[in-house]
Amino acid sequence: MNQDEQQHAYALDALLSDTPWKWWECSHMATNYWEPMPKSPAWSLHYDYRRKATAPDWSKELSPKEVAECDDWPEFYEMTFGENDIVLILYCGAEIWSSKDGWLHKVETDKNIFNHLKKRREDALATYGNAEESQEVTKRDHKPSKDEILRDEAIARFTQKATSKFNAGIQEHNPNGGNDLEDRATFADLEDEVIDLWFYVQGLKRRIHRT
Repeated sequence: MNQDEQQHAYALDALLSDTPWKWWECSHMATNYWEPMPKSPAWSLHYDYRRKATAPDWSKELSPKEVAECDDWPEFYEMTFGENDIVLILYCGAEIWSSKDGWLHKVETDKNIFNHLKKRREDALATYGNAEESQEVTKRDHKPSKDEILRDEAIARFTQKATSKFNAGIQEHNPNGGNDLEDRATFADLEDEVIDLWFYVQGLKRRIHRT
């Protein structure tokens, strides 16, 4: 699947389940290491996604969520709950589908209600897509405040500086491993850093006042 198809498939999973991520895996930068999908996937070129083979085939299956949420049943059909909150579809009062066992038998009435619920899915997905598009337009049209600009620039600057500084520290203190920071850091080190910071601030103040 390409990225658009993946996003469409995930949107369908999200529509039909409260835990859509459980049927997906992701790999950072398309490595060979696959891990469970995060609850908030970031669809970008930095991640490779795939839907698990154990995921439901919604072209053939109903979900308890969509059945329970349906509020426009055709004539003679209804939804109800059985023991242990099992979701049931009845036709003329007879059970034809349950969230526990699926379809009891394949007949024309089953096909009719399945097509009815699939149409509801398509309509809901269309609305979902429009909502996503609307959010993107809002993001594009939003003029950031000075605080938002400051936040983004400060975070970007910190990430750049902190990464290079920490990497340099690794090369200086722990180039071969075995001397990790979490194993050697002490409160005394932290106090020394705080003291250095205080004198840096005082020195900068004196220079600014002098000029």
